[in-house]
Amino acid sequence: MAPRSLAPRWAARLALASLLALAATTGARADDPDAAPAPSPAADETAPPADDAPPEPLSVPPSALTVNARVVPEGKTRRDAQELVLGQPILFEITVSAPRDVELFEPVKPATGSFKLLESQPGTRQTTADALTETYRFRLLPLRVGFEKIPPVEIAYRPRGATAGGSVSTEPLRFHVVGNLENEQDPALAAPPAPVPVIATNWVLVWGLSVGGAIVVAALLTLFVLRALDARFKALAPAPPPRPANEVAIERLDALDGTPDDALDGAARMATTVDILRQYLGGRYGFDALEMTTPELRRELADADLKGIAQTDIDRVLDEADLVKFARIVPSPESARAVAPKVRHVVEVTWEPPKVEVEEEQVPVLEAATQKQRVFAGAIDLGIAGALAILLFALLMVAGALEYGFTAILLVSVLLLFRDAFGRSVGKVVLGLAVVQRRDRQPPATPKQLVVRNLLLVVWPLTLVLEAMVQRRHPLGLRLGDMLAGTEVVQGGRR
Repeated sequence: MAPRSLAPRWAARLALASLLALAATTGARADDPDAAPAPSPAADETAPPADDAPPEPLSVPPSALTVNARVVPEGKTRRDAQELVLGQPILFEITVSAPRDVELFEPVKPATGSFKLLESQPGTRQTTADALTETYRFRLLPLRVGFEKIPPVEIAYRPRGATAGGSVSTEPLRFHVVGNLENEQDPALAAPPAPVPVIATNWVLVWGLSVGGAIVVAALLTLFVLRALDARFKALAPAPPPRPANEVAIERLDALDGTPDDALDGAARMATTVDILRQYLGGRYGFDALEMTTPELRRELADADLKGIAQTDIDRVLDEADLVKFARIVPSPESARAVAPKVRHVVEVTWEPPKVEVEEEQVPVLEAATQKQRVFAGAIDLGIAGALAILLFALLMVAGALEYGFTAILLVSVLLLFRDAFGRSVGKVVLGLAVVQRRDRQPPATPKQLVVRNLLLVVWPLTLVLEAMVQRRHPLGLRLGDMLAGTEVVQGGRR
């Protein structure tokens, strides 16, 4: 038990001796500043040997590096670049330039003071022949109102191949962070910001598609209506005047003479020649000779003026044709060809232009306007309406109210609808045209008719081309509005 009781005493004595030795050493250093401290025996036994080697000198001093820092607000500042808005994120950007043989270390989580670090954004790296430039970006958020600063940020570096490195720091950046109130001493709500449209209408695209759609619909509508009216136009077209009977007969005889004998036998040639004679006699004297028998034709010719031709000569030709037709006698090609000169002689001697009885015109009729006149008159009216519409559209564009651009189209519709409201439009006055009713005496059109004839032009983007095409193809030069109102356009002033 003796060793257990003596151990604490020896420990206490050893500690007391150490304290006395330390006090003596401290006193000696106080008296002699140049005296070196005496090492403690206990310390020499336990402490590792100190590294007395001097640190390795830096091959690239911090002065060889350049560091700049700046802040870019993500929104508009209130007064200047040194004033930030509370809660408005900013971009904190650090640019470091160093020699090319230096390795830079990006700060991962720099100290930002009262600014909250939201995220680190990708930086940039540029290398030249003798320099290296790196940029680090951090997105910060001001959290405190007043004069705040972003503390210096340390960027470590190390020359390549060296074991020791250094660091450079940015300058502190000071800002005045303001709140969202106009007056921080006497808080008041700030003025509301201008409304930001969530959905903006591209009116240029809207009007472009509208015009394109109108063109397509107008083309389809024009094609459909013209096909529907095509049969009616053909029925209204006047039949061509009949050709003189002598011209038709001579033309057929010439064609028959040019036909070779192997294409027609004697009987067929004889029958064709007599048909030409019958057709001529019917056209010359005004009866249907092709449907008459030979005795009936003789009775008709008895009262006809045959000029210098004896009726017996015609009867002889008809009798020969009856023999061929009913008796089945086939004449020779020479005898059949001999009949054609006789028929030609009858045509040349007996022909006389028919007398046309001209009825005395009771009411003078105004001549219809030509297509060219009507096109020019319509172009003048449309040009005036279009100029006014373009002026209105330009005013709307300057005022920033393109959504009301349809009013320009309505203006053209109204001007075209009432262009003849005072009797004649500007274009008709210039070209000397008038609108009248399609009746015997051609009275002036009523105000109702003047409006009705332009009713289809209310939707002019769809019907303008249609009206022009109908007017061009109509036999009388009418358009759909004239057909609907019972009017026509004539030359000359109103009676």
